[in-house]
Amino acid sequence: RSSWYSGALAATTQKIGDRFYGATAHAGFAVRSLHVEGRGRTPMAEITQALSIKKNDPILRLSLEEIRERLQAIHTVREAAVERALPDALYVRIVEREPVALWQHQGAMSLVDDQGVVMQGIDITPYRNLPLIVGDGAPEHVQELMKILATAPELAGQFASAIRVGDRRWNIRLTGDIEVKLPEDNAQD
Repeated sequence: RSSWYSGALAATTQKIGDRFYGATAHAGFAVRSLHVEGRGRTPMAEITQALSIKKNDPILRLSLEEIRERLQAIHTVREAAVERALPDALYVRIVEREPVALWQHQGAMSLVDDQGVVMQGIDITPYRNLPLIVGDGAPEHVQELMKILATAPELAGQFASAIRVGDRRWNIRLTGDIEVKLPEDNAQD
């Protein structure tokens, strides 16, 4: 009897909620305009899918936190903010990840941000001048490589690529076919 009761209560609560949000939508509190700011590399189709909103959806029913979490799950989005502008507008602001390196892995090239997040499926043509990294674990250690290059400008000026060896250290290739094998520990020193 209690499981029937709780099921009936949940169904009644759902119906009341549906009626309430339907009434608010009829009163003008429905999504009529959507504004997206900060999108450059992120495909609009991915943003639309993450938003999962249709025109005239009740704006008060939307969980802004859930929408924000779905947007931040997109691999090119670092941060997202979602706000309502009552009665009928939704504002989405995203901050995209900034690529710092190109990762060559299994014959494919991908962009990597400073946190080691791999951004696949993006045209790399505009980013051909970024440092090239190769090897398993290279994206996870790209921040370490960037610090090494920042503290050694003479090395950075001749940098051609970096290879992650055994997921424990870097070999840096310089122009002129010179290879610098960095130690496992204290490579920045």
